Amino acid sequence: MFTKRELNSIEKAKKILEKKITNNPIFTLSSTARDFCQLALAHHEKEVFGVIFLDNKSKLIKFEKMFFGTITSCNVYARFIVKRALELSAVSVLFSHNHPSDSLAESEDDLKITKSLKSCLKLFDIQVLDHIIVTKKETLSLAEKGLL
Repeated sequence: MFTKRELNSIEKAKKILEKKITNNPIFTLSSTARDFCQLALAHHEKEVFGVIFLDNKSKLIKFEKMFFGTITSCNVYARFIVKRALELSAVSVLFSHNHPSDSLAESEDDLKITKSLKSCLKLFDIQVLDHIIVTKKETLSLAEKGLL
């Protein structure tokens, strides 16, 4: 899929972008969040589920790839996301995962896990802002589609 050189370039670009956005409330802009997630996840050959943790001013605290799966699925555990959000004092989160098949359509499982995570995080006053699905060429925001 990608050469080692290309993967190194992607990683360097991600670090530059992460550094620039760390102190700015840039994740209030949906297009920025989508671009960031695509850069971080699109190159993976298996499903990866990432979480963007934000502070009370929508500034990036941290982005973490939390769960790694197969070509068609990825197990996601709410308890680990809640624990990490509390450790980081996150006020809100954005979820993202890639579809290695390059199908942009949200699955029933995508919608179920989003609803479940949203319910769990709500108990701790942590808001879910979006769940972004990533392919190599495009992204889909569940919030923009009215599915959050």
